[in-house]
Amino acid sequence: MTGTEHLLTRRSCSYIILVAVISLLTTLPGAEAIATDEGWALLDFKNAISDSRSTLRTWKSEDSYPCEWSGISCDKNSHVTSINLRNAGLSGTIALELHRLRKLRILILSENNFSGPIPPQLSEIGSLWKLKLDHNNLTGSIPGELSHLSNLRIFDLSYNALSGPINDTIFRTCRRLRFVSFAQNRLSGSLPGNLRKCTKLTGFDFSSNLLNGNITIDITKLNDLTYINLQSNSLSGPFPQALSKLTALNYINMGNNHLSGTLPEELGKLDYLKQLSVNNNLFSGEVPADIVSLPSLQHLDLSCNSFTGRLHLNGSGCASLRGLNLAENMFEGDMPLGLSNCSQLVFLNLAKNEFNGSLLPDIGRLALLKFFDANGNQFVGEIPANITGLVSISALVLGNNKIQGRIPREIGNLRALEILDLSGMKIEGAIPSELCNCTALQKLDLSSNKMNGSIPAELSNLSDLREIDLENNSFTGTIPSALGNLTGLAIFNVSYNHLSGTIPRDRSLAQFGSSSFIGNSGLCGEPLSITCSEARSPPTQPTSSPAAGNPTTSPSPNTVTAARRRPFLTGTAISAIAITGALVVGALIIAFLSVRVWRKQKKRAELVSVKENIDDFSSQASAGKLVLFNGVSSSLYNECIKEGAGALVDKKRIVGAGSIGTVYEANTSDGTTIAVKKLRTLERMRDAEEFEVDMRSLENVRHPNLVMVQGYYLSTTLKLILSEFVPNGTLSDRLHDLNPAVISLTWLQRYTIGLGIARGLVRLHCNHRFVSR
Repeated sequence: MTGTEHLLTRRSCSYIILVAVISLLTTLPGAEAIATDEGWALLDFKNAISDSRSTLRTWKSEDSYPCEWSGISCDKNSHVTSINLRNAGLSGTIALELHRLRKLRILILSENNFSGPIPPQLSEIGSLWKLKLDHNNLTGSIPGELSHLSNLRIFDLSYNALSGPINDTIFRTCRRLRFVSFAQNRLSGSLPGNLRKCTKLTGFDFSSNLLNGNITIDITKLNDLTYINLQSNSLSGPFPQALSKLTALNYINMGNNHLSGTLPEELGKLDYLKQLSVNNNLFSGEVPADIVSLPSLQHLDLSCNSFTGRLHLNGSGCASLRGLNLAENMFEGDMPLGLSNCSQLVFLNLAKNEFNGSLLPDIGRLALLKFFDANGNQFVGEIPANITGLVSISALVLGNNKIQGRIPREIGNLRALEILDLSGMKIEGAIPSELCNCTALQKLDLSSNKMNGSIPAELSNLSDLREIDLENNSFTGTIPSALGNLTGLAIFNVSYNHLSGTIPRDRSLAQFGSSSFIGNSGLCGEPLSITCSEARSPPTQPTSSPAAGNPTTSPSPNTVTAARRRPFLTGTAISAIAITGALVVGALIIAFLSVRVWRKQKKRAELVSVKENIDDFSSQASAGKLVLFNGVSSSLYNECIKEGAGALVDKKRIVGAGSIGTVYEANTSDGTTIAVKKLRTLERMRDAEEFEVDMRSLENVRHPNLVMVQGYYLSTTLKLILSEFVPNGTLSDRLHDLNPAVISLTWLQRYTIGLGIARGLVRLHCNHRFVSR
């Protein structure tokens, strides 16, 4: 190589190195620097939380370029634009450092376990258009500073524990907002008036909160609105008539509030409406016919109101209807004829109204119907034979009507049937053998009818059967022992029939007590007190006497005449019986009074023994009185009382509240968990004597569906009811699927729960005549 060539080569290398250095220097302040700064912000966010599933394992300090990290997306300039960590198993508080991500457009932290308040600093991310923090445990109020997020389109804070009123300033600059949900929180106060400024809004969901007041917000300018959900609040006043002007609406849910008045006829103009739910309110009057016949309507729930009159249903107006719930109103007249044309109907509930006439003769045309409840009306006639057309039916509940006749044999074609309730009517004849073809059957209730014949042993082939209730009929014969093969059998009742023979105690039948078999004079064996040897022994023949003659021979005419002339009882005998009766009655009265005095002395002794073990009362309970019912040890409560009765009502352990008091979870000295209800001072609890009368009426109440009251505590300033503690959350949470970690209840389970509650109420109000307060 010549000198000139060598010089050119050295100059070329120098030029290449110079270009590389210049290029490096120009890029460092740009994308890499941005990525580094935003990476450190994300690492600060990571360090403030717990990552139980190691979802953020790719977030490492040695690699501060975050665009390759899990859940992170960037734009072409390496700015972080999206964080999606939905259902990532994260917990802790949301770090303030996220506000450093100035180009962030999407922040999704849904379905985790974040707690604490929402950082107001999120309002500094002006580019944010989707903010989803739903399904966490966030607390505190909704920061008013979030009103600065003027580009926000999706705003979801649902399923948290947020409280306080909805700050009206949040919607001050919401002109781009499309959907907002604050559902399932503890928000209170009235609806935000500034919602009217969100002119691009397509839907809002403020359901399951503590909102109150009238629905007065002016939403007539929200022409794009399609979805409104305000269910499960305490809203009052009339139905907002302005909604009828929002012609794009397809979903309205106002259920479980305190709304009243009538439904406006103008709702019948919402041709795109698919669901209307106004259940559990105070509505009254007739339902406009155009509402029921809306062309797009799929679900209509008017249940638990005071609607009256006849239901008008146009034959061609329900082509899309899939669910119709009219239960617990005062509708009357015949079953709407147009129902048989609702070919898409899946759910039909007419229960507890005043419908009369016959069931629709062509109801079998509803081939998609799965749930049909007409319980508690005045229907007459017979079950139509074309019921076989209900090939999809899983629940058929017709009980407590005036239906008569036999169960049609065609019922055996309902292979999807799970619940059959024909109780409380005038059904006659035997159980058709074809019923045993309903292989999916889980509940069979034929109680309180006029049925007869034997109990088919073939019922044992229905392996899913959980409940059999045949009480109060005229069934004869023996109880098939094969029914013991039904391993899932939970309810079995054949009481008050004409059954006979030994009660089988095979397998699952061994669990049922005497209440399942009483009222059958021919039954014997456990669990009844009648032994089978006693039941089968022949009756004793009367002893012969000269006056009576031989009982096996016919008396002579003279004997008969003499017997007729002889008075049945002499005067002396009558006097003796009267004196003896008076003595017996007197003895019973003395015994009754003695027992009563003894019981009072015993209770007084129990009170004294409890008080002797109490060293010191708090000022709130200084004049207190603790009464524990039979079977409850006073030692369980001594330590609690020593600390003062107020120790039983810790505000941190509130588990529920009702109209007359608050329920607390408490622990006795041995660690037993109890429920303590602290009553409010109301007029309905005027004085101590009335309170004690109420408590005494609960002392002997025992039922599987009632919580046992263990006693009460009474002072001048405090009234407590002590009872068993029932764990595992509230019934409301289970019924409304508020806990996503728990499997939803089936229709059979919901029906069984309702039946158990009803039986508990019957025991409480009918057997014990207890008046609810």
